[in-house]
Amino acid sequence: MPIKNPELTPWPLKESRCAGDYKIFKVRSDRRTSPRTGDEHEFFVIESVDWCNIIALTPD
Repeated sequence: MPIKNPELTPWPLKESRCAGDYKIFKVRSDRRTSPRTGDEHEFFVIESVDWCNIIALTPD
């Protein structure tokens, strides 16, 4: 997908590692570099399958 806004450029990935495995989801730690400042930042990504939570609202 092409970038439509020239001010929004991708943050290059420097490192990616598994930060935790919790059976229903995994947490990934990505270290990326800001294209604007060159500073590195750490981001946490939750990897999971699609799911839905249903909450019954009753008069009680």
